[in-house]
Amino acid sequence: MLEPAGDHSHTGGTVAINSADPVAIAGRLTVNRDGLTFAMNAKARRLIATDAVYIEGGTLTLDLDSTNTPAAGTRLTLPSGENLAGRFARVDSGNTAVELSYSADSVIATIQ
Repeated sequence: MLEPAGDHSHTGGTVAINSADPVAIAGRLTVNRDGLTFAMNAKARRLIATDAVYIEGGTLTLDLDSTNTPAAGTRLTLPSGENLAGRFARVDSGNTAVELSYSADSVIATIQ
């Protein structure tokens, strides 16, 4: 598991998760209005903050590996933390239909 330490604020760019192992952030994660992009494959599942996750709107972009797109019904928990505040304004997953849902501590993208 990769564990960057400290509080993190995401401004543009891409988070590349290419492992079935979770990526853990020790501290808070803030996603600003620029949104968040994940470059991921079918095995990638988690981005975990050990503290709160704050989402200030923006687009959650899922750059799915077209040669290994997760099967319908696959649930991707991106991101999660001690608690979650805010929502993404929209999801962009290219040609793959995705539905977002929210719990008290995570954002779940379900492949349709």
